Amino acid sequence: MKLHKEKGLTILLISHDLNIVRHLCNRVVVMYLGRVVEMADVNELYDNPMHPYTRMLFESILTDKKKTDTDKITVNEVRPLKRDQEMCAFYGRCRYAQDKCQEKALELRNIGTEENPHLLRCCLRIGKDE
Repeated sequence: MKLHKEKGLTILLISHDLNIVRHLCNRVVVMYLGRVVEMADVNELYDNPMHPYTRMLFESILTDKKKTDTDKITVNEVRPLKRDQEMCAFYGRCRYAQDKCQEKALELRNIGTEENPHLLRCCLRIGKDE
């Protein structure tokens, strides 16, 4: 953070430690099988994850908050797709998958604002309450 402030550098951090990502990053890109599935400001993403894979990742963060069974995001026990398949890469593992998810994978689309973009590659918009 000191180097970023002093030199004005952009720093790319690649990590699976989501607690560190939350404290060190301004924007977060979530990838699944080499494809960007969601990208947003760190607080927006952690407070309002919309892609089922992102929600599953955040559910795995260790916290001192007790989680109920209804808070848990489950993943279908299906092998992930190959990278070169056209459909949604997370389709076979997504508990929210629908027939339309088998069509050609969507482009990233902005579901946020122009000033605060929240990019999503999913035909669904899964909020925390679902």
